[in-house]
Amino acid sequence: MLKLPLRLRLGAISALVLFAAALVVVGLVSWRQDSLAGSVGGDAVWHAYKLDRDTVQMRSYLVQPDASLSGLRLRFELFYSRLTLLRQGDVTELIARIPAAVGLIDEIEARIEALDEAIGGLAALDADAQDSLEQRLEALGNRTERLVIAINGHLAESTTRERRQLQRLYGLLLVLILAMSFAALLVAMMLFREARDNAAARRDLETLSRELQATARRAETASQAKSEFLATVSHEIRTPLNGVIGMSDLLLEEPLEGRAREYAATIHDSAGLLLGLINDLLDFSKIESGRLELEFQPLALAELVEGVVTIFAARAEGRGLRLVSRIAPELPTHVMGDAARLRQVLLNLVANAVKFTAEGEVRLTATVGADGSLCLEVRDSGCGIPLEQRERIFEPFRQGDATTARRFGGTGLGLAISRRLVEAMGGGIELESEPGVGSRFRCRLPLVAAVAPPSAGEGVAAPRRGAPRVGRVLVVEDNPVNQRVALAMLERLGCRVALAESGEDALARVARERFDLIFMDIQMPGMDGLEVTRRLRAQHGWLSRVPVVAMTAGGPEGEQARCLAAGMNGYLAKPLMQGPLREVLRRHLGGDEAPGTPASGVGQETLVDPLILHGLRTSLGEEGLAPMIALYREQAGTHLEALATARRAGDAGRARQAAHQLKGESASLGAVKVAGLAARVERLAVDSDLAAADAVIAELRRCLAATLARLEAA
Repeated sequence: MLKLPLRLRLGAISALVLFAAALVVVGLVSWRQDSLAGSVGGDAVWHAYKLDRDTVQMRSYLVQPDASLSGLRLRFELFYSRLTLLRQGDVTELIARIPAAVGLIDEIEARIEALDEAIGGLAALDADAQDSLEQRLEALGNRTERLVIAINGHLAESTTRERRQLQRLYGLLLVLILAMSFAALLVAMMLFREARDNAAARRDLETLSRELQATARRAETASQAKSEFLATVSHEIRTPLNGVIGMSDLLLEEPLEGRAREYAATIHDSAGLLLGLINDLLDFSKIESGRLELEFQPLALAELVEGVVTIFAARAEGRGLRLVSRIAPELPTHVMGDAARLRQVLLNLVANAVKFTAEGEVRLTATVGADGSLCLEVRDSGCGIPLEQRERIFEPFRQGDATTARRFGGTGLGLAISRRLVEAMGGGIELESEPGVGSRFRCRLPLVAAVAPPSAGEGVAAPRRGAPRVGRVLVVEDNPVNQRVALAMLERLGCRVALAESGEDALARVARERFDLIFMDIQMPGMDGLEVTRRLRAQHGWLSRVPVVAMTAGGPEGEQARCLAAGMNGYLAKPLMQGPLREVLRRHLGGDEAPGTPASGVGQETLVDPLILHGLRTSLGEEGLAPMIALYREQAGTHLEALATARRAGDAGRARQAAHQLKGESASLGAVKVAGLAARVERLAVDSDLAAADAVIAELRRCLAATLARLEAA
């Protein structure tokens, strides 16, 4: 038997002992990792989270119009089972180790029992019961949310302790590996194994680095897609919402009485509130993505301040408040800035002041600050803001406390957007407040005096219009909302109206009936309006002569030429206005022509069509036209930015869509030249010739700025 030297035997024994110890440490590491994975407490977190989500879902169910007591009880039974799951098995042992969670579970159980008694004692789910249950569920939701936070906090602490223990074990393992290097035979093996492991680790690290880079690119793409999705969804929501607002406007003009008028007014007001919420979300999305663009143009400070006060004068008077304004005489009459965004900030601040002030006054002042800045201050005598809530109210989706949204409404975005807008304009917002005394919001902005711009809008005298002759009219339109708006307006003007939902349907209707005038939508699925008109003109008899008027969101340049080339007799841009619609009916059906009717033709170099602007002012009034122009400013900027982004990315499809939307909205507001330039970009995008669009986009940006100035000055 071969006898090995004592040193080698001791080295081999030491190596074996150290190797065995290393195996033990590796086993401990593996066991601790399994323990870490098993101690996450996923079941507890999931049950607590579902308990919180079920609370929110029950609250949402309560506000649904078709909410019933039986449905509420069924949901409560499912909701109650969540608490049972938190009271049994390993989940209970985990919660017992969390002092904060134990008290919350007991409180939640007590509130659920009370809620069970309240629901069991209900005979019907009326408004008072809904309010009472909603208050109970809101208080319960606060506890369930805190329970989720407490469990997650405990699990995070446990994970930290596990990781520290693993670090100590890793350290011990490293010591053992280093000790094994003293054994001659095993040193080479360990060095070889370590070199091999290091090579594998480097390869894994390189692979991980590539994956992280790919993940980062996907995250950037997802962020951009999110912003584009929000902008697109916001625009698509506005389309039916504008239909709701427009139809409710028509409804309110009817001789409604009692509850019918109250219901119509509620629909109109609710749609307006929803539109404001969508605007806030879109503004916040643009600010977050860094896509907000500000203008730097002369603005009349006195008109801006007085306009804000005028909007809230009736609301303040209804609440018994004094709403006053003062402009320091040393201020220049015109300053440089973004009028629309500054007006948005003041509207938010004054709206909050009026909302949170029960008695006293709200004061809006404009002065020169000690540092030479423009100081806009909104002071109220309302409830005030506690010190611990003053910074929180400027955070997105946050209000003073949990009851604020329920008592006063709002999304918690107004002040967050206002602060970021003011900061983007180079200023800041300061807040001083004392509970029970009132609050003072002070905006400091750079003061740059400006020269008053020349008058940009020619006055258009209100034309006297006679009544058009009654006729049989066919409206070819695929959108149900547009169908109803056209039907309501034409019937109000005395026409007998028939509807066709597609080009094929239109051809079938004219084969059976005769019409005096046809309104034709251009963009329809299947056969478009141009093809329908060509087929009408190819036939004999009255179909070759009947007046066909285009009714589309297209602009006056390009689209109008295509319509005339197809055989149409006129062109009517959406949205439909009573004035232009009456002119079309008089022109093609005949009627009493009154003197002083303005001409409808405008050149392609005209910034704003005075006839369309006059029609909008007649239909909406000054108080309705100003918000529409402000909305156009916001939407046009968004579309122009999307167009520039698509050009840089070489995305012809997105460029065409953005140009088409800008063209339609510009044409609806009478922005003739902007609509024409947008139509040129749209054609270039259709031809995939984006390289030739750079000069047109640059001209479009300059033209849009001039057009907005003309609209606001008109």
